[in-house]
Amino acid sequence: MQQPADEEKNVVLTIFDGTGQKMFSAPKGQRLLDVLRRQGLYISSPCGGRGTCGKCRVELRQGRVLVVGDDNGPDAMCEVGAKVLACRSLLTEDCVVDVSAAQERDFAANADFITMEPGEIESGFETLCFSPTAGVWNAGDSAVENIRRGLARQLTFSPKTLRQLSCWLGETLQNGQAAPAVNQTLFLTVCGDRVVHARTEETAPLYGIGIDLGTTTIALSLVDLATGEVRKTTTLLNSQRQYGADVVTRIQKGSEGLLEELRSCVREDISRGIKELCAAESAAVVRVVIAGNTTMLHLLLGLHADSLGLFPFQPVSIELLELSSTELFEISGLDCDVTLLPAIGAFMGADIVAGMMYCEMEKSISPTLFVDVGTNGELAIGGKDGIICTSTAAGPAFEGANITWGTGSVPGAIARVEMQGGELGFRTIGDAPPVGICGSAVVDIVAVCLREGLLDQTGLFASADLQNNGLKIARNQDDEWIRFTQKDVREFQLAKAAIRSGLELLVREAGCGWTDIGRVYLAGGFGVRIDVANAVAVGLFPAELQDRIQPVGNAALGGTVSYLLSRQRREAVDALERLARIVDLSQHPNFNDLFLAQLQFPAKG
Repeated sequence: MQQPADEEKNVVLTIFDGTGQKMFSAPKGQRLLDVLRRQGLYISSPCGGRGTCGKCRVELRQGRVLVVGDDNGPDAMCEVGAKVLACRSLLTEDCVVDVSAAQERDFAANADFITMEPGEIESGFETLCFSPTAGVWNAGDSAVENIRRGLARQLTFSPKTLRQLSCWLGETLQNGQAAPAVNQTLFLTVCGDRVVHARTEETAPLYGIGIDLGTTTIALSLVDLATGEVRKTTTLLNSQRQYGADVVTRIQKGSEGLLEELRSCVREDISRGIKELCAAESAAVVRVVIAGNTTMLHLLLGLHADSLGLFPFQPVSIELLELSSTELFEISGLDCDVTLLPAIGAFMGADIVAGMMYCEMEKSISPTLFVDVGTNGELAIGGKDGIICTSTAAGPAFEGANITWGTGSVPGAIARVEMQGGELGFRTIGDAPPVGICGSAVVDIVAVCLREGLLDQTGLFASADLQNNGLKIARNQDDEWIRFTQKDVREFQLAKAAIRSGLELLVREAGCGWTDIGRVYLAGGFGVRIDVANAVAVGLFPAELQDRIQPVGNAALGGTVSYLLSRQRREAVDALERLARIVDLSQHPNFNDLFLAQLQFPAKG
């Protein structure tokens, strides 16, 4: 009997993702990666689905798919047991696919920072106590009018507090009373003259949430605004990563019609993080502060970011924005102000402003250097008399992308490598079996190879075997060698040269030398795990700075928490905007020559 037309055009796809099994219908001939995304399944794809990174590899357990060949090979029909790239695989028949290896579960994002001393807290919120005494409460007036008169302040009320006030009033009058009893006190949390929260217990906590919206990961901290204590911190992978590891790729995806998908990804990620922090207490949150690079904040707001990817790289807005949480998130009980911190430019985002504010750069007397090494390298030098900033397109090598066996900071990622008794030794995140190489280990591997004479100054492996097959680092659970290849060396050289040449130009622009710099703040997860001596050995930093480098953890997240707790730090944001100026490396006449020179590794000393 002939099959109905719609059944002929569809296949049944069964997915194992490490947590269970999912089964659904999908159009025949469609790309597997696109089908998985539409089903809400996260699949690692740092290259944006172009077939170049190899990270979306999945295993066929049943059925066949047509794998589209690259420039070097023809199309091929792959069968059971094959490991194929989801971005190159077209559905041809019913099949069963295991995607667990491509999901980057339990990403170990950096969320550490130093919290403030309790005596320094000035959150900007005050608590007013209202008691409905007989001389104050007039049954003929509204509750709002009674409260204004009783406190002698012309207060305004947010919609959330009006709802809280209605519950309080209903409960106090439910026994037929003409007015609330004197002991039915109401505690109002006020910012300026605006009431943002109402409660009946003075000791009930009030919270703020600080968020670092990163290109790769998102970190959130729940802060008690009375004590300054960070009650809980959570991190999660930015699921936009499945559309590309870097902001340029995501800008391109947005311009190709995926803006709403990118916006939904990050809003759902943040909503999930907030629920993990305080699902039962979301009504007690009175402010959320978000820092992120300019592209991430554009995508969070649903703004077209095309202009950020085209010269002269013009943002829609980089100003501090005050929004309502209901405009961004759909979380039951959460109804508060959301502050998006300002940026300095298209590629010097609010995350860098937050980081510099956290490190108190605007107070520094001697030149201070701030370095955030990631997909984009953001650099700043200066102090109270002025700050010069720049950004450089380091690429995603420092975060494990564009490296053959590269991976993010997941359990099993090789994070440290060293020579032990003539053999390579390694450590993985969580001491789990090795699955790949993360950015800090890339620095270690290159440093070891330079010391052992396995690499020359130009970045060429010393033997034909290493040039063709790469350096063996470790065996994974499938008995495959995790290798560091000649291509990986070249990727690292490009990233290293971008950062170092940016530093060289920044110091020249500041009119100082390396020895004039008092302190180097190294921010981000890469800065926490990096071996500073190895970073100097590969030429990422000059030797003069080795003893002055101070890893500061997640400075952007620390900055958002400082903004919540300190009036001085809130004022520092304005000061940093006034002090900072940007140097555009792409327009600097010496950048290309410096970049080419920094591709080389330092000579063995």
